[in-house]
Amino acid sequence: MSKLNPVIFFVKYFWYIVFVLVVVLILISYLGFAKPKLDLLKSGGPLDDGPYLEIIKQQESYLKNLSFLVNRVNDLDLVRLEKIDQLISAKCDILDLLKTIDMITKMTERYNFSIDRIGYRIEPGEVVVDLVIGGQNYTTFKNFLREIESSVRLIDLKSLSFSFSRGVYGLQLVVYCLE
Repeated sequence: MSKLNPVIFFVKYFWYIVFVLVVVLILISYLGFAKPKLDLLKSGGPLDDGPYLEIIKQQESYLKNLSFLVNRVNDLDLVRLEKIDQLISAKCDILDLLKTIDMITKMTERYNFSIDRIGYRIEPGEVVVDLVIGGQNYTTFKNFLREIESSVRLIDLKSLSFSFSRGVYGLQLVVYCLE
């Protein structure tokens, strides 16, 4: 048996050896360099643009809604806005609120009506006012409630207690504000 000379083997199979080396080199460069970079682009990878595209869609929707609201605000009548400003004050101004209640009391003074005790607490977006009022009869109290109802400010009656024998009425009013 004849022994194969390495030089003859190399010359005879040169192109096959070059082909195998090129394939191995391509495979090593793919697995070592390209595949890790491509894995970053996979769905859920750090360079995946899917979540960013979703955020962009949400922002576009938000912008469209915001543009719609801006157009609606621009179309509002200024007179209507001033009326809303009178109904709901921008700040929870206690002095202004107490003046309003005092003014309502003075309107019903002709019915011999007085505030015996007043207290308040500020909560987010509203002021809760506790009143104990005295009057001669139920009609006087109804007149006071009517004056509150016709007040310029938005005032809700939250709770009511009364003692007919003493002519004393307890109220808890809620006055709204934007603050």
